[in-house]
Amino acid sequence: MLQSIYVIQPEDIVLVIAGICFLFGLLTFIIGLSILIRVANGKELETIAKNTQLIAKKGIGMDVSGVVNSLSVFIGEASQIIKTKNGIGSLLLVIGLAMIGGSFWAILNLFGM
Repeated sequence: MLQSIYVIQPEDIVLVIAGICFLFGLLTFIIGLSILIRVANGKELETIAKNTQLIAKKGIGMDVSGVVNSLSVFIGEASQIIKTKNGIGSLLLVIGLAMIGGSFWAILNLFGM
């Protein structure tokens, strides 16, 4: 009895690659979205506010110029951390959308639509 051998066509390879690209794009999009949600709802802002209040209370009894300098450095670093997380989340969102769009484009071109 003869068995038929399935020959892999280039269209099949494009379809598999587009499917993998779609899945990775969806995963990347979800990770980026979760990072942005976590930054928005994160405890970092609350921690920064509490630490700022503690530094301000210390400044009442201490040299004010030293405390103000420390406070400005602290707020600058905390702001940079939050901006970095927002940037990473946004970049992952854009990369995920590009991968999803690229996979749809490949599938549409494959089927001639």
